[in-house]
Amino acid sequence: MIKMKKKYLLLWIFPLFLILSACTEYQADVGYQISGKEFVAEGGADGISIIYPIVSRMDDPELQNKVNWLLYESAVGYYLNMEYYNITEGLSVHANYEVIYKDDDRLSVVFSGEPYVDRAAHPFWDYRATNIDLTTGEVIYLEDIISYTWLRQCFDMGEVEFISGIKEIYDISEGIDWCNSYINSPFVYGDDMHMYDYYFDNQKIYLIVRVPHPYGDYIVMGVDLPK
Repeated sequence: MIKMKKKYLLLWIFPLFLILSACTEYQADVGYQISGKEFVAEGGADGISIIYPIVSRMDDPELQNKVNWLLYESAVGYYLNMEYYNITEGLSVHANYEVIYKDDDRLSVVFSGEPYVDRAAHPFWDYRATNIDLTTGEVIYLEDIISYTWLRQCFDMGEVEFISGIKEIYDISEGIDWCNSYINSPFVYGDDMHMYDYYFDNQKIYLIVRVPHPYGDYIVMGVDLPK
C-alpha cells in the first residue's frame, strides 16, 4: 500500500478515532460478511489508494452485486467520476472505511480520505457516509428516516450533541442557523438529497456539517433517533 505522508496521517487518524469512538458499539449478528478491498491507481505524486467494503454471503446474489456496486461507487467512483478530482490533474488520495452499523436490513458505512490535487494549496479532509437498505440495495436518504421539520425542532431545543471537530466553532444558541446550513449546503456539493452527509447507529443519527477548511472542513453532530 502506498504510504501517506506522516504529518497528514496523524492529523487524519486522530479526528477519525474521536468520531468513531463516540458511536455505540452495538452490531447485530448478520447473515452476510463484510471485508475490505483496495483500489490502487497511479494518479498524483502520492498515488491513489482507496480501501472500500465488499459484502459477501448474501442470500440473493443479484442484490449483493447491487449493494457492492453502490459501495464501490460511494468509495472509489466518488473520486474518479467527479471533475473536481481529476487524475489527469495529479489526484492523490488515501481513503479508508469504517462500518458504523449493520443489521439484516440496513448498513451504515463511513468513508474518510485525504484527496489532494498537485499544485493545490492544501489537501481536503473528506468524511462521507453511505447508508444502504439491504432489502432493496437502494440508498437510504436522510428524509427516509427523519423530517427536516423534526430536525429543526431538535436544533431549536438544543437537543443536538456536538460529536467531533473544532468545538469552538459551534454555538448551540445558533442551532437553527446550523440546521439551515446543513440542509441547504450539504457537505458534498450537489447532494441535495443528503445521501453522503449523515450516518447512524442504533441510537443516533450523525450529521456531517461543512465548515471552512481552517476549521477542519467538517464537524459532526449527533441527535437521538425518534422513538
